[in-house]
Amino acid sequence: MGRCSVSSMSIARATWAVSLMVLVTSQWLGGAVSAHFVPVLGVSVAGSGLLGGDSAASSNAGRVNETLCLLSNTLWPGNDAAACRNGLWPVGIALDSNDGDLYVTNALSNNVSVISCDTNSLVSTIPVGRDPVGVAFDLTNGDLYVANWGSGNVSVISGAANTVVASIPAGLNPDGVAFDSANGMVYVSSEPSGVIAISGATNTIVATIPVGGSADGLAVDSMDGTIYVTNGFSANVHVISTTSNKIVSTIALQFAPNGALLDSNLGDVYVTGGCTSWLGCAGEAGLDKIAVISTATNTVVRNLSIGNDPRVGAFDAADGDVYMPNFGSQNVSVISGSTGRVVSTIPTRGNPVEAAFDPSNGEVYVAEDGSNMVSAISTATNQIVSNIPVGTYLDGITLDTTNGDLYVANGAFANVSVVNGTSDKVVETIPLLTTLAGSPPVFDPANGNIYYTNVATKNVSVISGKTNSVAATISIGHTSSGAALDSTNGNLYVPNSDGPNITVISGATDSIVTTFPAGSSGGLGPATFDPANGDVYTEGTPTGVRVISAATNSLVTTVSVGPFPVASTYDPVNQDLYVISSGNTSVLPSVTVLSSANNSVVTTTSIAEAPIGIIYDGSDGNIYGALPNSNMVDVISAVTNAVVETIQVGAFPEGMAYDPTTGDIYVDDSYSGAVSIIVPHTTQSTSGPSLGFLGLPGSEGYIVIGVIVAVVAAVVAVMLIRKRKGAQPSAPSQPQTLQQSPPKRPPPPP
Repeated sequence: MGRCSVSSMSIARATWAVSLMVLVTSQWLGGAVSAHFVPVLGVSVAGSGLLGGDSAASSNAGRVNETLCLLSNTLWPGNDAAACRNGLWPVGIALDSNDGDLYVTNALSNNVSVISCDTNSLVSTIPVGRDPVGVAFDLTNGDLYVANWGSGNVSVISGAANTVVASIPAGLNPDGVAFDSANGMVYVSSEPSGVIAISGATNTIVATIPVGGSADGLAVDSMDGTIYVTNGFSANVHVISTTSNKIVSTIALQFAPNGALLDSNLGDVYVTGGCTSWLGCAGEAGLDKIAVISTATNTVVRNLSIGNDPRVGAFDAADGDVYMPNFGSQNVSVISGSTGRVVSTIPTRGNPVEAAFDPSNGEVYVAEDGSNMVSAISTATNQIVSNIPVGTYLDGITLDTTNGDLYVANGAFANVSVVNGTSDKVVETIPLLTTLAGSPPVFDPANGNIYYTNVATKNVSVISGKTNSVAATISIGHTSSGAALDSTNGNLYVPNSDGPNITVISGATDSIVTTFPAGSSGGLGPATFDPANGDVYTEGTPTGVRVISAATNSLVTTVSVGPFPVASTYDPVNQDLYVISSGNTSVLPSVTVLSSANNSVVTTTSIAEAPIGIIYDGSDGNIYGALPNSNMVDVISAVTNAVVETIQVGAFPEGMAYDPTTGDIYVDDSYSGAVSIIVPHTTQSTSGPSLGFLGLPGSEGYIVIGVIVAVVAAVVAVMLIRKRKGAQPSAPSQPQTLQQSPPKRPPPPP
């Protein structure tokens, strides 16, 4: 069994504060609804759907029939995105030296990934509190201690059972965790409280040591009984005695620190940071530093300048090297402990946050934010030998109408998953050139290509639907959040989010035709094409929708809608455009209906939450909007502009695709790393479910009357038979008809 060893502390800065709660419905079959709550980011977000919408009108609407987990390529029945158990934003890493497993905290998905060092593969995922960051292993009791920054507690995980066995309150925003093998204590840094000492024997708090400012990184020197605590607010390091639980020394730094690592061979502490002020690094490029502190004198003996924004490293005791992740420059610096010089630089796919060393196989494991992976680095060659995915983050979805395949963009892993529309399984993965988020892909039926706009690299990847490979890369020199295809002239219109320009790409040659201004100021959002008038509509900040003539490649007009429009879709039946605006502090989000005949506002309806993705469903004539904060999809009637159904999906739904052949709607659940498949639905009623006989919904009333007629007929037949036999029939019992109300979905989380 391989054994992984980790540095004496585990810590990562946490800057996230917005959270949400996912309400997951496991199944909806035969009108029965069962639900459970799964924490995903933190604070519950209540409310969804259009204000005044009729959520009771739901019996005829669609439901999530299956959920496709992309990471495992597994189909789960019903809305079961929680079963995917993917990890997002890995930040902390620690080792269970009893069984050789690594534990990686995933701050964005509220869980801990368990990785086997023997196979370099994911073996389990454990739900914990909100925003887990720091983690450390207690060698005495075999438990892992996870600091949940968002929920203000520490989850205790049994290393043997991989389950949470206790939860310990730890003040506001607990961050770093470290174990002291000399006294069996677990130390947790809490930004306002200081350092909290927890007994590993009783899992109770035995002391709280105030340090003032912001307690962040921790490093424990068990040999001399001291704790080194970084204080980003006051730009210093406090030295605490584990005997007296008091500060015995304070070491001033030239920067605001964020992490610490002990070199057990030389007795040096490596303190990382990058800003001269705790408030930020504005205008301070190149100031990223490492201060090396001697534990013998408690003084800074060396200052190092390596990569951008160094975080928490790992120490290789065999050769005395320090492996330091550089979050900002996406690489790992290998520092010689004896000379203090960088001997190697190893590039990573994501933003490395924290590292751990395995002496049994000579590999360093690095948790990478952005790529949602853990990279294994060979210390013999200083090369990455394995990439272990712990989660996936989706950026958009589109359908190839010629072959029925779906293309799901995954910016974190820099690839596109090809999902077969018949089996609903991933059949191929196409690598891209960027590791950062992109925009929803667009399919061109004329040439069979899929266009994926890469935000980070400011280009467009052209994927051939025939070969499922990148056929071309078109540099546009601008960032973009979406594009629209003009089915008439075969051109792709790419709005520039960093300026009011439109880049036009020819679908015939996959080259830029022109770039023209679409206004005088502000960035542009996703675009929608109107085949009725040949215009392209793109959302512009702060309140306008820019109408672009595809015939002349020029701005026609700007239509005022709600503040900050973010998405739109076209209804070919009524030839109206539906525009979603996210609103601001004084104006609620809204849906604005624009008539494409004269580019005028037909109506505006306030909504509780603005969908990010929005699509027209040709099978029922409704508009579907993905609500990321409440993890639902609103069904909006194109007749009344009111909600007729709310469908629960996975975590943070964004993009959607509609299959006109099957009537299915595919929703990418970004934080679940899953695709929710909504089955075909019947035409929506705008005034609630249709009422049949006895006031029962749909055809249930007619079923009841059919049963009554059958019973009466049977009774009459029995009476006639008995009369013929000369027997007196007994009085039949009166059949009872129970009227059942249509199923109602469970209430939102409190």
